[in-house]
Amino acid sequence: MEQYYLGPMDPTEFLSSFMPINSQDFGKPPDGIDFSEVYKQPNEQSMYGPFATITNSLCTNYVAKFTRDRADHETSVRLKPDITLFPKNNVPDLPEDPDTTLLSKDDGPELPAGSSAEASFIRMELFVELKHDTQSDPFCDLPDGGMQERCSINGNETRDQCLLYATNQLAYQHRLFAFSLVICGKKARFIRWDREGVVVSAGIDCSQRPDLVIDFLRRFNQLTPEQRGLDPTAVPATPEQIKMFEAAATEISVESLKSSIGDRNIYPRHQIGVHNPDNTVSYYIVGKALDYNLGIVGRCTRGHVALDLSTKEWVFLKDMWRPDVPGIEPEHVWYEKLFKAKVPYLVKFKHASDVVPTTPIDHYYGTVALTPTETTSVQGAQRGLTHRLACLFVSLDTKVRGRVHYRLVQAELCRPLSDFSNSKHLVLVMSHSLKACSAAFSDADLFHRDASPGNVMIGLDDEGRLNDWDLCRGVDICENLEGPRTGTWQFMSTKLLTNPGSRHAITDDLESHFFVLMWTALHWVRHDQPGRIPMEYIFDQQCPLLDGSEITMGGAGKLHMYRNKNIICDVKFACKPFNELFWDLWVLFRNLDKSQSAEQNGQLEPLVSPQEVIDLFEAALEKPGWIEDKVADQLVTGGKNGSGMPHSGVDSGAKRVNPNQGKKRGISKSLGADHDGADREQGSVKRQKGAQHPNLEA
Repeated sequence: MEQYYLGPMDPTEFLSSFMPINSQDFGKPPDGIDFSEVYKQPNEQSMYGPFATITNSLCTNYVAKFTRDRADHETSVRLKPDITLFPKNNVPDLPEDPDTTLLSKDDGPELPAGSSAEASFIRMELFVELKHDTQSDPFCDLPDGGMQERCSINGNETRDQCLLYATNQLAYQHRLFAFSLVICGKKARFIRWDREGVVVSAGIDCSQRPDLVIDFLRRFNQLTPEQRGLDPTAVPATPEQIKMFEAAATEISVESLKSSIGDRNIYPRHQIGVHNPDNTVSYYIVGKALDYNLGIVGRCTRGHVALDLSTKEWVFLKDMWRPDVPGIEPEHVWYEKLFKAKVPYLVKFKHASDVVPTTPIDHYYGTVALTPTETTSVQGAQRGLTHRLACLFVSLDTKVRGRVHYRLVQAELCRPLSDFSNSKHLVLVMSHSLKACSAAFSDADLFHRDASPGNVMIGLDDEGRLNDWDLCRGVDICENLEGPRTGTWQFMSTKLLTNPGSRHAITDDLESHFFVLMWTALHWVRHDQPGRIPMEYIFDQQCPLLDGSEITMGGAGKLHMYRNKNIICDVKFACKPFNELFWDLWVLFRNLDKSQSAEQNGQLEPLVSPQEVIDLFEAALEKPGWIEDKVADQLVTGGKNGSGMPHSGVDSGAKRVNPNQGKKRGISKSLGADHDGADREQGSVKRQKGAQHPNLEA
């Protein structure tokens, strides 16, 4: 998230711009408000009670609850903000509510019954992070009017906690943006989060200007849902729609799809609209998303199994924030070209559009003066705000870029690749994906550029599908508008990882398919090395360049894997035809690596053609000796990310679980920017400073 925080914004301007409510219209604040009762406390725990008392006196439409010791169990996020504001009619229960709740083993006070609640990112309206020490302030205001991230341990920790909380609030709710408040000793800051970046107010000395924090809370209390950031195009479903949705769900035959819509008592049902080409609107009912590990900045794609209200059929609805960058086309443009070229093994496409609300945009974006920017969106579409504010701040190196809210509907449901039945089925599905990739290249002049276990899917007919073409580009496009490389880090080709900025070729898509097959097979196809393969080293390895640039190098693990079979323990799969295919592919791409090294030395590179790879798959499928060899995950080893889900960038559909969620101390930085290309992927995988496989040189 470095260079995505903009500030410092004058607190008064922050309030007038983003929270355009005249606090004078609703009278004077209650008497007796004294913020010294908060910042003069001897420790953090002692600050909770006085602050909650002040907040509840000002925010009469909400209830401030202590959630510091009650992690959100509904969503498995396991995070615990200090204080959460909930609507009065939507406060989560407190399981096993005792007469008093002891905050910790420290000397903090006990809290009276009823003052605590379980954290809930589905119901949260505002989170507040309190720290006793001013040095825990996550930011520093500079003499030249700029702002930087505080690099101390305490500052990093506070910033990481706020980032995780905001990430999950935006993920679990249908939101365009969110507000939060952080108070560190006497210092307070207002924060606004959206999919483009973060706007931070200047620090406020509560001993001198407590009225600003009071004004923030009073204004927040009066904001409309849209002004608080809730998406006006996602409205709660009616009781009749919910009944229809639940009844239709019982007819879904695939258990993994049926379970993906979630419990109605936890995940609210919403009606979402998508515009048709004739400007009519089709409406869908959605529940739980397939994934919520989105990051805070970027495409932040959520997928839903959705019920079409007009046809009563199940579809797949993708909700995302596409780049608002000239030259980067919306995903439906690529689908139109692919279908025109009759590319096989694609998911059936229905329609897509930018999200255009009926509510005027300025009604919920505040009154701040925006910098005019070129846009690729349709008129009136929902856009982020941070990009258009960047010129207001002293920041020459900001990474903030424009985003447009976008939805795409597919008229077909698919299963994840991990639902394959045996290794022969896995090979069949992968061969279909390769044929789609090959036809896109030969017949439509397009590269997919993001083969991953989340994008290679299984149709309900048990055939393969190559999905998610939003990172697709034409073969004649030289400039990479997303950054030095594009794709899902763990499955990108060795060349792209080791040579940032090198031009994408069809061989990169082919090698990505090999890594998808390898990763999936090592998890769920029976072999003789369960638990011994250094998955994190092979798939996650990365380190920054030493030239001071922000470009990250990778691929060392893959290079070593090609040059030394011992890296993957000379693995032997139980199924002979599959084992032979795996090692044939290993040899093919090892030789490709050698030829690319020769090319760098001025020699001609012999190409690996798509048909050459497809022929290996088809020849393997014709061999006898296939067996039932699908097994439970063989690489689950104490939560190590490298042997678990591959990454937290949602665009691939395959996620990595953040092992540190739920911890108040030492929170991981793995959640953050989920933006395009290399930054999108590199910002979300576990960062290793030159991580090495044991006993191997870099």
